[in-house]
Amino acid sequence: IGIQAARMTERVEIKRATKKKSGYEVEKRDDGFYYITAVPSKKSSIQPGDRILEINGVKYTDFKTASKANDLFDTMVLDVIPDDE
Repeated sequence: IGIQAARMTERVEIKRATKKKSGYEVEKRDDGFYYITAVPSKKSSIQPGDRILEINGVKYTDFKTASKANDLFDTMVLDVIPDDE
């Protein structure tokens, strides 16, 4: 029976290199949930009024504020297993 070491994951945050915003925006409503208020294209399957559950792996309960939630659209968060080679 062999023993295999578990591979460690690493969280990487990549900020957009442009000052142009993603075009998505959310707001927190009185019911405590966050909702889409703006989308960059009418062709998107995401529409104003859709309720957000997560952005980049961050659950809506951890957003703290609408401003912080909107900042998540401008950062890509990846969970990766580094290449050991």
